[in-house]
Amino acid sequence: MKKILIVMLLLFSDAVMAQSDTLQVLIGNSSELLFIAKDPSAYEDLKNYDFNKMLLEMQAKLNSSQTRKSFLKDNSGEKYLRKERKHLSGYYMNYYLGFNYSEGYEILNANLVANLLRNTTGNQLDSYFQTSYPENTYTVKVFQSPYLAASVNRHLELYGNHRASLLLKGGLEAFFSFEKFGKEKNSDASSVLLQSSSPAGMENSVSFSPDTLASGAFDGDSDYILWRYADEDSYSKSFTTVPYNVVKAGFNFKLIPTVSFNNRSDKRVVSLGFGPTIGVNVIGNSITKIKDNVPSAPVVVGGVKATPFRYGLVCEVGVGGITFFGQYVKNRVRNRELEVMSVSSGVANQFAGKNEYMTEVMTFGLKFGK
Repeated sequence: MKKILIVMLLLFSDAVMAQSDTLQVLIGNSSELLFIAKDPSAYEDLKNYDFNKMLLEMQAKLNSSQTRKSFLKDNSGEKYLRKERKHLSGYYMNYYLGFNYSEGYEILNANLVANLLRNTTGNQLDSYFQTSYPENTYTVKVFQSPYLAASVNRHLELYGNHRASLLLKGGLEAFFSFEKFGKEKNSDASSVLLQSSSPAGMENSVSFSPDTLASGAFDGDSDYILWRYADEDSYSKSFTTVPYNVVKAGFNFKLIPTVSFNNRSDKRVVSLGFGPTIGVNVIGNSITKIKDNVPSAPVVVGGVKATPFRYGLVCEVGVGGITFFGQYVKNRVRNRELEVMSVSSGVANQFAGKNEYMTEVMTFGLKFGK
């Protein structure tokens, strides 16, 4: 028969009884536990100790011992105290480092050309379409588009034991987001054609031949597009457009139901959380940097202003001590006025842009904290 001897030396007064009391527990036919205390009242305190934790630590020591003997020591008397599970946590901080990928921005600038055609040549076209190679001339430079955030959080434990728990996490987050657009280094895009749409009633007519309103091409290896548009059957007029970048900063609120699975030491093995996020942009503007090597033609500067409200979904996946996060956020933006910049006199003209439209931003990265 196996014997497990646990000696509890619990002293409650200076008058310690000379006689020790012994509590013997027989478990099946193969195990026996002996509890020895110097005061009978000490057995009341045994209810506050986590014997599973003791036995797991003892078993781990026995497995690594060649003598098959194990001794546990707790001078403070607190190491093996049973910890009460708190259903509502205290406040704690999390930190996020990630990168953005965004879609939906009218970064191609074909709408800029259409506006200039309407305003500078008197062409009253109501619609147009563009063909380009590749389709998206400007792309997001993901690893130059950081997302930084810090949040204050609490969680409510809906269900829990030593092996698994279900939590409802809530957090208020302050964030900074930067989305950089430009030409990819390996992009083979060489031209963009802006052509007129079919007149009403002639959408399927094979006899209609669209007019080329303008053409654009990258200027060398730069991010600038040099546009030339038709003027009396010749491409005599031109201007340059540059990509803009988008800066946002504000606050998000996240509510994430999370399931977590733990090992025998009560440490996380894997966790998964998924839930909504809503927020507000305190700052939401585009910025454009015009470099010294811009072509001499007038430069058309476009941009957007993000509306305050933003919403989406967030996902968190934890593996061991590492947590990955991803989020998908939708946000409406408004086009800012187009500015035609001349080298000598600055802003020469301003033209109204298109109305509001929806954009989407996907963010992925690492979360640090709980």
